[in-house]
Amino acid sequence: MANHLCRRLVRQQQGAVFNLHGDYPHCHPLYNEENKKVVGKFKGELNGLIMQELVALKSKQYVYKIAQETRENFIEYYNRKHQEEMGKPKLPRTQKPGDESKKSKGIKKNVVKNELTVDDFKSCLFDKTIVRKTQYCIRSVKHPIFTQCQNKVVLNNESGDHKRYILKDSHSTMAFGNCHIKSGVL
Repeated sequence: MANHLCRRLVRQQQGAVFNLHGDYPHCHPLYNEENKKVVGKFKGELNGLIMQELVALKSKQYVYKIAQETRENFIEYYNRKHQEEMGKPKLPRTQKPGDESKKSKGIKKNVVKNELTVDDFKSCLFDKTIVRKTQYCIRSVKHPIFTQCQNKVVLNNESGDHKRYILKDSHSTMAFGNCHIKSGVL
């Protein structure tokens, strides 16, 4: 009975299309409000723009740059379409050309925004350097409030991904249990 139910659910979802385009401009041909701002649904982070460069160390630790020419083409297209439809040009809230988006879980946003660079991520990935930064936070233990200074490891490629085996070139991976991983390595 459970197999039959699973097969039926899989068959029903095979034809489903992910509506990732809720944050696109209204005049975009792929725009769809069905899953806009719905928690747990897939969303396009770049809203149709092209990523020029990506350095990803772990699942929630990455940086990327947006290509300059795609942003300019997107603005020109959007302005033209929006003027035709509503008469008022209004740009979408997206990043500027050449902007970087940096994410690092567990690190204060101001440290990530102001102190980390793409070069820090690259040196951590290729040269295996460890990047430390100082961050301040307000804490409360048993009710007294105090300021704490933390010297945290912000970027570290040594620990790697705990769910995958990292090969010697430092960017290719294999799932644990893969037949091509030598048994003595683990």
